[in-house]
Amino acid sequence: MYEMLAAAAGAVYAGVLLSGPSEDDPDKPFSSVMLSVTARPSELSNEHTVRWLSRTMGTLYPEAEVGVMMPDCGPAVVVTQDAEVPRPVNLLEGDPEPTTVRQLHIFVPVPNHLAMADFSLATENIDEWDDCLEFIGAVCKTIRFTHSAAA
Repeated sequence: MYEMLAAAAGAVYAGVLLSGPSEDDPDKPFSSVMLSVTARPSELSNEHTVRWLSRTMGTLYPEAEVGVMMPDCGPAVVVTQDAEVPRPVNLLEGDPEPTTVRQLHIFVPVPNHLAMADFSLATENIDEWDDCLEFIGAVCKTIRFTHSAAA
């Protein structure tokens, strides 16, 4: 999966979090969440980047929820959208019916570069969405940019 995302979209990380029944919660259904981090080019590299991107995303995706958040690493654009997938590939069930996938993107400008880091979360398990938000919130607390001084 990582190789495909890296080749097609410039992904620098991709992973799947699986959860399901446990001793504490034996009735919990199986669910999966995909997290990817992609490096994307940006036309701006200053304080206007987030404002410009949030307006652009709101225009391009009027059905999406678009906003701005303030993680420790600086302002970021958040886009949440549901998409119907007509022919899903579901590893947990053999159901060929269409499904809804909820996606969340957090676009973080990379300081001093014409680039954005896109932290993307996707799941069909919309009943578990609050857990997904808690997970991506924990990921956002770890975002740091370092720069090395030129010799």
